[in-house]
Amino acid sequence: MTWQSSSHGRSSAGRSPRAWKRPASTTRTSRLQPRVHGTDSPNKSLRGRSERRTPIDDALAVERGSPVPGFTIQSKLKGDLEEISTHLLSMDGVNDELSPLVTMTAPSKWSKRRLTDWPVDAELFVSTILLFGLIPVDLHRFKLIDVSDYGFREASSSLTNKVWHHRRTIAPQGAYCLVRDEVAFVPRVSSLGAVMKRVYKMVFGHRHKRLGAKYGAGG
Repeated sequence: MTWQSSSHGRSSAGRSPRAWKRPASTTRTSRLQPRVHGTDSPNKSLRGRSERRTPIDDALAVERGSPVPGFTIQSKLKGDLEEISTHLLSMDGVNDELSPLVTMTAPSKWSKRRLTDWPVDAELFVSTILLFGLIPVDLHRFKLIDVSDYGFREASSSLTNKVWHHRRTIAPQGAYCLVRDEVAFVPRVSSLGAVMKRVYKMVFGHRHKRLGAKYGAGG
């Protein structure tokens, strides 16, 4: 399947009569949309993004390599927006979610600050990814490209990935908070992309289960 719309790359010369007669079909376009778990449409908060792709997928389109289709996971949590966002948007919160599978190291200069207070568009530090908190398995170079009071957008890299895009948003939803993670990446070894995607989906599923256990999950 191609991610390009059928309207791209046409020219007025050499086009068959049949191609001239075929009307644009919104139904056909909609079938080209990536399937995003847990949502009926792509997040529309970023300006200038294609409606047929998630913001993360669109960002990856400019990178070299063959991007692996991304995934989205979201959960409703019971609790106060400020309390939840303060914990989730910190390195302590990140490692609490990842425990006991993985630990990410960080210098105290950054670990003591909320992620939303970190500067953007600059490589900040290299985090060692420790399997079970003991075994180094990757080096992650942190770089944020957008932050807000209730979320961030990360465009990092690592030894295993040319590009790692992760967007987290936390939004009030009635008596709950909706935590949403969008992930996509470009692996350095493209043949490992499908396996890596399964691993990352498992890890993020684990993170959201931990969040549900800590705060209580909504319906």
